[in-house]
Amino acid sequence: MCICYDARFMWLPRLIRCASIERVWHFTCDCRRCTLEREREAADETMVWDDLFDTGGRLRALPLAEPHPTGVCSVLQLYERLADSALAITDWRTHTAREAVLMETMASGLDMALLVEHVECTALLAGAMHPHHVKWFVTLEQVLAENAHVCAELDPALTRAIASIRRRVHPQVLQWNTLLSELPQTPRN
Repeated sequence: MCICYDARFMWLPRLIRCASIERVWHFTCDCRRCTLEREREAADETMVWDDLFDTGGRLRALPLAEPHPTGVCSVLQLYERLADSALAITDWRTHTAREAVLMETMASGLDMALLVEHVECTALLAGAMHPHHVKWFVTLEQVLAENAHVCAELDPALTRAIASIRRRVHPQVLQWNTLLSELPQTPRN
């Protein structure tokens, strides 16, 4: 049997993918990938973070009224703890927390290195042609265009990273995704 995952769930952990399959297809997945991840989860010390996320992979409301058992009570603290933990920067929890930090700080004072890291990670997690990556790539390009003075002072490593990101996005895919996002949405009944 072949199952098509919702593309948003492909890079998320087994619990979230399986919850989606259970909800939509009404069965429990025992594919090789899910089985291997289930075995790894049994010995995973990082699972302590998972209750901060809902079954859709979204961050639950932070700041919390009381600190989480890990001591986390804000999105920035969560990201910093996850980044300092054994989790990779491409782990879904780190990715989700970093995205929440970026959304909170876009207006007040952007951390360009964090934005570039996030755009790189969206390419690794979802693929360079995926709409999620294209959305963040376009955001990066807009930030660079609106802050030309910042571009002149960028660290050479960031400049190389941005050039690498730009090489990965195919111009026609970028144009297609950008044009589709600008089309009026069809009203749903």
